Amino acid sequence: MDTQMVANALLLVPAAVLGVLAVRARRRGRTRLGLSVRPGPLPDLARGVLFGAVSVGVLYGALAATGTLRPGPFAGVTAVLVGVAVYFLVLFLVEEVVFRALLMTGLGVVVGRTAALVVTSVLVAVPYVFSTGSGVLPVVGAVATNLVNGLARWRTGRIWFGVGMRWAWNTLQVALGFTVSGYALATPVLDQSTTGPSWLTGGEYGPEGGVVGIALRVVMIVVMVGVVRGSVPAWTIGPRGSRDGNGAA
Repeated sequence: MDTQMVANALLLVPAAVLGVLAVRARRRGRTRLGLSVRPGPLPDLARGVLFGAVSVGVLYGALAATGTLRPGPFAGVTAVLVGVAVYFLVLFLVEEVVFRALLMTGLGVVVGRTAALVVTSVLVAVPYVFSTGSGVLPVVGAVATNLVNGLARWRTGRIWFGVGMRWAWNTLQVALGFTVSGYALATPVLDQSTTGPSWLTGGEYGPEGGVVGIALRVVMIVVMVGVVRGSVPAWTIGPRGSRDGNGAA
């Protein structure tokens, strides 16, 4: 187990402790964990996938516009890519349950939604210090990425939009030959590459660690705050003794 995985695993401790507070608050009707499947999660998942896919398209276009992207030949879909896509889907589902449903909700009960969003984003970004090619900008990018993920949970009231968004964002990036947090496919669908200063492109870390990727994350945050909605009301936390969270999962 490498250092990044150990750092991620350590987050399970505060997530478990704060998760207890989150569950108790839900039972008292103060908030929701964001795990409900009624109404069905598929519409939110689909909207998240669309949001993530469009964002990757904008990222591709932005890098091409800076002259740092060199498109390569089409190599086709491989079994490895399918396996990675399935792995990402399971991984992001687990992470959204742990980080957004338990950790962030528990923090929200203690310090409020805004502080919980910021603190969770920083905590979950810390393990990326140990990623390949990490540095100051990649860590800033990791915080921005987690702000996007946390806002998805906040704005849509559940985790499903965020799961779909993250799945599309990461799967399409590796499929197109990008590096994601230091990870890249040996045989992507497009064998393209990026050239230029790492502060612009993200270098070995990937686009999320460069100025272009971070700027796109800021745009995603603005768009999300303005237009993204879910199938249930936005995540709320009511005062003690209230029923503002309606007690739903």
